[in-house]
Amino acid sequence: MNDNEKLSAYSIEILEVEKNDAVTYTFRCSRPDNLFWDTGANGHFSLELPTGIKDIDKEFQRHMSILSCGDEPYLEFTTRIRPSASNFKRKLSELRKGDSIFIYGINNRMPLVREDRNLIFITMGVALSTCRPYIREYEKDGRGILSLTCINIDKKGKSYFQKESVRFSAPRLTFSFSGDRDEFYRAIDNTLLLQKGIYYLIGSDPFLADTGRYLLQKGIDSKSIIIDKKYGIEEHLTKMAD
Repeated sequence: MNDNEKLSAYSIEILEVEKNDAVTYTFRCSRPDNLFWDTGANGHFSLELPTGIKDIDKEFQRHMSILSCGDEPYLEFTTRIRPSASNFKRKLSELRKGDSIFIYGINNRMPLVREDRNLIFITMGVALSTCRPYIREYEKDGRGILSLTCINIDKKGKSYFQKESVRFSAPRLTFSFSGDRDEFYRAIDNTLLLQKGIYYLIGSDPFLADTGRYLLQKGIDSKSIIIDKKYGIEEHLTKMAD
C-alpha cells in the first residue's frame, strides 16, 4: 500500500453506548450490509476517515476485538476508559447515539479451532469479553470442540461480561474468575490435566509474555498457544526481552 492509497473503511453509526461500570464502555454500532467477519476477528476503529498509512494518527484509532458474531445485525466492541485515558479514548467516551466512527483492516489471527481439542481462553480484565463470540458459536455448534474453558483475572473484581456469562449454557463450558495471581495460576494448572488443549491468550503484551512463559514452563507446546500477533508466543517472548 502506498501513502496515498485509500483504505477500505466502513462508517458505522453508534446505536447504543452502555457504561458497564465507572470505566468500562460497550459500544453497539450499525453494521453495513457488505461488512463481514468471522468469530475471533478484530479491526481498527478510527474517529476519522483513514486515507493511508502515514495519514493515520494513533491518537485517533485503535485496534480492538469485535464482540458480536457474524450472524448478528450489529457490531459491538468494549473498552475501559480511565481518567488518564488517551485522546482517542477520551473522545470515544464522548460519543453518543447517532454519532459515527470508522472501522477498517478487519482480520483474524485467532480463529475458532474445530480439531477435536479442548479450548482454553485465558484473559485479563475487560479482555474477557473477547470470549463472547467463541462461546456463542460453541453454544450453537460444538462440533470439533471437546470443551471450552474461560479463565479471567481482574483485580477490579467482577467484569461486566460476567453478567452475560451466566446466560450461556453448553456442555463442558466452564468459567473461572480470579482476583489474584495465585488463584489465577491454580485455575491454569487445572487445565493442564486436559489432553489436546489449545490456549488462547488475550490481554496486554506483558500479560501474554507472563502467561505464555508459564504455559511453556509447564510443558505446553508453543504451537498450542495462540496470541493475537503476526508471530507466535516464542517470538513474542523474545521481543519482550529486548
